[in-house]
Amino acid sequence: ARPVWLAEPDEARPRPRPENRVADRPAAGSTPGYRALARLARTEPRLTLSAAECGALAPLADQWFERGVRLDHFTLALTSGLPQGPIHSPAAFVRSRLEKKMPPLPADTAPGPDDQAGAQPGRVTRVIMVCTTCDQDETTVQLVGGLCPDCRALGDDVPWPDWDDEYRDLGLPAPRPPRADGSEVLLGQLAAGLLRRDVPATFLPGPRDAR
Repeated sequence: ARPVWLAEPDEARPRPRPENRVADRPAAGSTPGYRALARLARTEPRLTLSAAECGALAPLADQWFERGVRLDHFTLALTSGLPQGPIHSPAAFVRSRLEKKMPPLPADTAPGPDDQAGAQPGRVTRVIMVCTTCDQDETTVQLVGGLCPDCRALGDDVPWPDWDDEYRDLGLPAPRPPRADGSEVLLGQLAAGLLRRDVPATFLPGPRDAR
């Protein structure tokens, strides 16, 4: 007789066992989604799931908890508003709710392209001037000297006040009267006109010759 290892070397050698790659994966029962699905029967007996069904639905349930959902909210979303009568396929019913009621991603996740574009500071492409008194913009009226026609007309109707002494007492230069051609209207003239029309005379300083 001859040794087996000399006659049939390939068959005589022990073959290596296939690697058990499933062992590298975490057990289905160790994930939060699996445990939450297994607990559904405590709240709603009609949603009792088998171990195989919990394992098949665990990846969907885990996405809920990865998005920050708490266990009580997860259970409430799956067990509230159930139809009347028996549920003939609890696994199919739970899968439908897991997919349709999947919560959105948390707000602190990485922004998408649209969010990044919206976060960039905007550029000023046009500046619109407005009247300094009534805020009418230059797209609706013609502004001259910073005033619209209505505010300019109001200032033209009021005589220029003689308040040189009052400005001098305050240490301020006296306002300049408008040009004769009407090309410039100062806001001081307009303010003085509004005061003379709306404020009682006791609050207004009198002219110098009346003192």
